[in-house]
Amino acid sequence: MSGSEGFMKQNSTFLSLASQFGFDQPEQEMAEKDGDSFGSTLLLITTLQEDISRLKLKEQQAALSKRYAGLTQPSSLAWLLEDLSNLSTHLTYITNNSASLQHKLTNPVISNSLPINSSLHTPLINITTLLAEVSTTSDTATAAAEWISNQDWTDAKNRLDLGQQHTEKLAARLRSAAFKIQNFREGLEKLKGC
Repeated sequence: MSGSEGFMKQNSTFLSLASQFGFDQPEQEMAEKDGDSFGSTLLLITTLQEDISRLKLKEQQAALSKRYAGLTQPSSLAWLLEDLSNLSTHLTYITNNSASLQHKLTNPVISNSLPINSSLHTPLINITTLLAEVSTTSDTATAAAEWISNQDWTDAKNRLDLGQQHTEKLAARLRSAAFKIQNFREGLEKLKGC
């Protein structure tokens, strides 16, 4: 009988705790201490357990909302679902086209490069620079050769011959003028000396 007394004592302790937290029983149920009060106590325990479960769920939802900064809201979940859908579309495209992408990555189209060893890059650049200079010099030489071939050399020779004749005449005049000046100086010196 001590087992049933301990059980009744635990029930009364539980009921007193429940009444402290706002779960009061009607006075009518408190007065009953027989088998009917045991059934109501079990019903009250079940109700309290449901309330505790709801409170724990609300507490868990509040903790998740605080931890994930609003990602538990329906609007943010729709935004997250849309982004995940876009990501899924992109990954599907990559998966479907992976063979062609892999082919392009392993066999790139080389349009402006030469597959040579890195130690040969500097000599190749030097040779390219030299070829560019030769090309520029070649263009200049070609232009000069065209100018030379387009000249009227007979006319130039005639002008040169004419210029040479004029130069010879001018040199003869200059010599005669120099001879006259020399004679004039000698005459002045004689006059000064007398």
